[in-house]
Amino acid sequence: MVSKTKNLHFYIFSSLAIILVLTYGLFILKLYLVFTKKNTGLMKEGGEEKCSIIIPFRNEEENLPSLFQSLKEQNFSKDKFEILLVDDHSADNGGVLALAFADENPSINITLLRNQDQGGKKRAIALGLSKAKNDLILQTDADCIVPKNWIKQMQYPFKNIEITAVIGRVEMKSTGKFWSNLMALEFVSLQASGIGLALMKVPVMSNAANLAYRKSQIPNNIGGENWETGDDAFLIQTLSKRNNNSVTVSLHSKVISKVPNTLCEFFNQRLRWGSKTPDYPLKQGKWIAVLVFLLSLCQILLLPLSFFHSPYWIVLACIYLFKILPDFLLLKTYLNNENQKSLLKWMPILALFYPFYIVVTALYILFASGSLKWKGRSIRR
Repeated sequence: MVSKTKNLHFYIFSSLAIILVLTYGLFILKLYLVFTKKNTGLMKEGGEEKCSIIIPFRNEEENLPSLFQSLKEQNFSKDKFEILLVDDHSADNGGVLALAFADENPSINITLLRNQDQGGKKRAIALGLSKAKNDLILQTDADCIVPKNWIKQMQYPFKNIEITAVIGRVEMKSTGKFWSNLMALEFVSLQASGIGLALMKVPVMSNAANLAYRKSQIPNNIGGENWETGDDAFLIQTLSKRNNNSVTVSLHSKVISKVPNTLCEFFNQRLRWGSKTPDYPLKQGKWIAVLVFLLSLCQILLLPLSFFHSPYWIVLACIYLFKILPDFLLLKTYLNNENQKSLLKWMPILALFYPFYIVVTALYILFASGSLKWKGRSIRR
């Protein structure tokens, strides 16, 4: 009788696990097919429409010089864009560097703004928007380096008058160390999923490190009012919900950023991103998060179960393979002709850590998200 009950439990649980991994695999394969249909070869650039570049920063003294140099080298008429640098309560010399950048480059319209509000990055961006002279807005982060044709590449999709927002790509550069490689690869998986979904007209994820939009098209209510960060995701989802053809991707625009310095920073960053999921305007984002969580939870539960009932080892191995194979196919396609292709060799190791990382992050968000921090201060919700 005990054996029959054990076998029944095995078949029920195994069936659920297989259904989850097959659903996940089909989802990833759909993303893969999207990338195979896109022409990513030739660089596409727009004209030279006037635009405003908003860059909030907080304690970025180390990174600002590289960003400033890349902005100075833009292949774009200097009188056609302005740069709004918003100092969000920095405690270092970032503001001094910003003033020096403006003084040394009189041919570029550079303005330093001081965010007096304690509302964080969201308020810093709002301040920049209130001072922007142009309708077309480009955003990046202070720890990024933008390519010489960045402005032109981000402007190109706006040739279509229906487009109100453009999502650009972000590459997190690894230092080559073990954990840095895993963090960079994990971010590649997020980028591939986010860009793929946007190409499918379901822009669930974006990154303020590489984003463009029409200021005049921003809705009065973009959701996420209780959050001090996350305007990028709430904005594109709200615009897409209003018109699913209004948000697109610039596959040719890619800015370079850095992986977090420590695992603690990485964990905090992912907590900030993931904690907003329940408030997303697009329900597809919530369902994807639930699917990934349930599949990860199954993988973790299968591990102890395997010690008590050996057939579970076979199920666990199948889940591992059925998940990693479509993931590898997607990332290999996404990273085609990219310098980061070498990261793919770390996939088997990342696949072992990933379920624990997902489940721990989700549980922390559910029960302890009140202690989220960013740049030395608590994030209020």
